[in-house]
Amino acid sequence: MFYFKLGLRNIIRNFRKTMLTMATLTIGMAAILLYNGSNAYVFGQFSENLIRSEYGHFQIYKSGYLANVDDHPYDHLIEGYREISGELMKIPGVKFVAPRLSFSGLIASDNTSTTIYGQAGNPRQENKFWHNTISNGSFISSDDPEGILAGKGLVRRLSGELGDTFTIMATMKGKGLNGIDVKLKGVIDLGEADARNKMYGLVNLDRAQHLLGVGQSVDRLLVMLDNTAKMQKVEPEIREICSNNGLEYRRWDELAVVFKGIRDMFKMNEYILCGIIISILTFIIANTMSMNLLERMREIGTIRALGTNRKRVMYIFLAESSLIGLIGSFAGIILGLLLALCINLTGGIYHGPSGYHTFIAPQLQGILIYMLVFILDAAVSALMTARRASRMYIAETLRYI
Repeated sequence: MFYFKLGLRNIIRNFRKTMLTMATLTIGMAAILLYNGSNAYVFGQFSENLIRSEYGHFQIYKSGYLANVDDHPYDHLIEGYREISGELMKIPGVKFVAPRLSFSGLIASDNTSTTIYGQAGNPRQENKFWHNTISNGSFISSDDPEGILAGKGLVRRLSGELGDTFTIMATMKGKGLNGIDVKLKGVIDLGEADARNKMYGLVNLDRAQHLLGVGQSVDRLLVMLDNTAKMQKVEPEIREICSNNGLEYRRWDELAVVFKGIRDMFKMNEYILCGIIISILTFIIANTMSMNLLERMREIGTIRALGTNRKRVMYIFLAESSLIGLIGSFAGIILGLLLALCINLTGGIYHGPSGYHTFIAPQLQGILIYMLVFILDAAVSALMTARRASRMYIAETLRYI
């Protein structure tokens, strides 16, 4: 504590000089906090969108399904899924369980045909997902079992309109060929960049089960929680149910490979930005401490002559630089939080024609980690100066003018 008190006195004594150094550190910390907070918000929204529109929090399969899905997709289906769904619904935090069955084949209109890679589900449960990209028509319902919700690109390929009837043909589990008629109820726009837009279709579960000849089986169960933060708490119970019923499961982030790649890329950008800021701060702090050493040569000689050992002289400089890092990073956190508050209150960062707004969501863990990094960087930056000060001869420092 003595060394930090002495360091604080030195900072106050050379306030104007250290103020410039701390100002640079403050701006750097605020910049990192804002970038980290914007990334946290973007990927928080992105992950929730993927969970609620496509993956659910967990997906449960028959053991061996994922390893054989390409060659034998119908040999590892979940039978008696209603009983398993009932067990899952007893877990605190589970909002609902949605059965799904995937299928592929040909879909034909009166004039043309094309490939379809579709999904089937219970309309009541599927409607709980965020299907807010429906551009025309309505969602499928149990009252109209022949309805289909098709991708905008698929409808365009079929030259179809709402109410048109199409025929889906697919290979059954027993290798035979089967077909069903479906009526276009709605059009969903997944985006032109998404390849599924040209092949996607959602139909009633019982219609797809009839098409594929799989009885009451499904290939997966999607488990939705009432809060994503409960995943770690719920996962052990899901693991136990899977183990007791010959099932396997995957978390949503294990399935969303593209999400992980994009997140890692943005994280790398954040680390690069942090590295650049730290590199600049290292030179600035090292220069400041070197100037402080030159101004205190005779002081160092005096305290050395009075019995202060080399190690204690080194501690004085390290404590001072660490305080500069602590004060500067703390001020940067305050500045960053104030800027984040202003940005959020004014509607976030607007992204042009897309109409999307990015808000800042500061993460406590990230703030503390970067604060620690900045303090350590400040201490390391002064290490060479501190060693130089501790190794100087007493006579040499006393003669310094």
